[in-house]
Amino acid sequence: MNHDRPFFETDEFAQNAPLFAHTLANALRARSRYPHLVRPLVMALKSAGDEAGHCELVPVAAPLLARHDRKSGKSGLTRTGATEALIERLDALGQARNLAPRAAMLQANLGHLAAILGLDEIEVEILRCQMTCDSNRAYSRLVDRIHHEVADLHETLACVLATEPDEIRRRLSPAGRLLRSGLIRLAREGRNFSDCIESHGRLSTLEFEAFADATALKTRLLGQPARTDLQPDDFAHLADDLRLIADILRGAFANRERGVNILLYGIPGTGKTEFAKVLANVVSAAMYPIGEVDDEGGEPTRNERLSELALMQMLLGSEAAPAFCCFDEAEDLFGSFGFGFSRVSGSKIFVNRLFETNTVPVIWIVNDIEALPATVRRRMTLALKIDQPPRDVSARILGRMAGAMDLALPPERLKALVRDLPASPGLYAKAIQATVLAGGDPETLAHVSSGLVQALNDGALPRNPRRIGAGDFRPELSNADTDLVDLAARLEACEGRAFSLCLFGASGTGKSAFARHVAERLGMEVRALRGSDLLGMFVGQTEAAIADAFRRAEQDGAFLILDEVDALLHDRGMAQRSFELSQVNELLQAMESHKLPFACTTNLFGKLDNAALRRFTFRVRFQPLEHAQLNACYRHFLGRAAPGAVGALSGLAPADFELVRRQADILGVADDDDAIIGMLEAELAMKPGAPREIGFRPPRPAARQAPGLIAATRSRA
Repeated sequence: MNHDRPFFETDEFAQNAPLFAHTLANALRARSRYPHLVRPLVMALKSAGDEAGHCELVPVAAPLLARHDRKSGKSGLTRTGATEALIERLDALGQARNLAPRAAMLQANLGHLAAILGLDEIEVEILRCQMTCDSNRAYSRLVDRIHHEVADLHETLACVLATEPDEIRRRLSPAGRLLRSGLIRLAREGRNFSDCIESHGRLSTLEFEAFADATALKTRLLGQPARTDLQPDDFAHLADDLRLIADILRGAFANRERGVNILLYGIPGTGKTEFAKVLANVVSAAMYPIGEVDDEGGEPTRNERLSELALMQMLLGSEAAPAFCCFDEAEDLFGSFGFGFSRVSGSKIFVNRLFETNTVPVIWIVNDIEALPATVRRRMTLALKIDQPPRDVSARILGRMAGAMDLALPPERLKALVRDLPASPGLYAKAIQATVLAGGDPETLAHVSSGLVQALNDGALPRNPRRIGAGDFRPELSNADTDLVDLAARLEACEGRAFSLCLFGASGTGKSAFARHVAERLGMEVRALRGSDLLGMFVGQTEAAIADAFRRAEQDGAFLILDEVDALLHDRGMAQRSFELSQVNELLQAMESHKLPFACTTNLFGKLDNAALRRFTFRVRFQPLEHAQLNACYRHFLGRAAPGAVGALSGLAPADFELVRRQADILGVADDDDAIIGMLEAELAMKPGAPREIGFRPPRPAARQAPGLIAATRSRA
């Protein structure tokens, strides 16, 4: 130490005399361990006594200083009665009644905190020292100077608190109340005392607000529990899970069970946090969110959130009333944003122990389940995936949100919106907000929702197949190896509905229309997907999409139609890669366990896996139209009797007539039978296996020249 430099300035002592006196008295009590601190402390005290008006210190400090100069630092100084006299006078000056109002308020509030958490005197003094350093620069400089001389956090606290270093180490150990409760955090390195130890930000209220008793302080530290206006009915699709989790929480409250952790995961906006709030209402418990902001209202760090969790556990552990914590966006503990390979530094063992020792239950909420290591997932008491709600629930939630914002939405528009733009309740809420701000109508809402859904879908809108109602299926226009009218009637009448259909045949023969007709007869909404909709770029994505498609259909009570299923259900004997086998196996498993009817369509029946064929309840072949059906199609799509030439066009399907009708309407030849026949011939020539001509076909007579030219162009080799 530079003995020429004063240990503290006179004005610093004058402004904080009781506070300084208390700490200096403790430092002198520890003089046997830190004798090199005595002379500079006494010198500074003599100067303070001379200049700051504390004359009671001078008669004791001056002889001590003279004796120290003669002895040149020998220990004899520390055994004189004058040293004890100086300590006694410092103690008198440092009594609580002499403290400044703010310092006195902190001391009183720390007494309340000790009563809440069961802190002992040394733990309280550690907190007081650290918090005073945070708020008082002069006092912080005094403790820093002591810290520079002893160069160890535990030794510094032992000196200023006049206790043994081992006592400090015990209280600052991971098992001690201070660290375990999150009241303080320790840094690995720090030149100054304030760099080595930090108190929980929530404790800052102890320095600025006086509390009448421990109950008032505890209420302030806990904050307000989370609330919601939602009801259990808003999660009717999760009713069984809600009841199960509620029973688990009630059992945990009754038995004071440790290590109860519930995981809620799923895409953003599906209502995971609101579900947790509803759960709190169901079990009549208070739910406290963890670490949503730091003490300054900013973004909390990982360590701050962990400290918050630890503190809330300690505060709630002694509560008689049931309560639990909610740790939202829990990915913060295990990884950083944006890069899958990055990781937050920290002890894996420490984090794992969080899930084993928590005194009150914790609800953990994540959007990305892969962010949680397997070691964490296996420590959960229960895990629940919360996905987009069923369409009827989504429509009800959307209607209620719109009503609250005075936005009129007819029921049919609600149903159409959730059907065409499936999204989470959170997304609909933002879309309604934008619509109301713009003074818009249902069309505005659909436009805004479309943009948001597209953004969440990486720039692509959901692929919704062309919707064909039940009225579009006409059995007389289809040619199948089964009586479709009788089959549809029997399927409607059967009690057990866990049946499946494999509808195969040439393109355009009415397979999807019949599947939708069956769904309509059963009173079920259709969920139609193409096989290509489920194919993923990365290994495992396709399997997950298959499982999700069947799960969502079962959740919504929808009739699932997988068009072009050959993309997923190809013969495993021809597979060359492992993922080709796994996606077929996943689909077979989903088909076996599905509890509702579903249908698959394909144009490539011969490429399907044999095991899959055995799993379909009914297999129906759709074939090209025969003579009577050709005439019926012509009448249906063209509105008049068919010319005789139609009977010679073997191989056509209903979709060919529909396409030709659209072409004829555009070209203005819908009333010209010769033109229609030419266009049907062109469609027939394009079918697989049809002979291809080389060059151009000579044009037909002028009456049908325009379609004839189109046909000739399409028949090039």
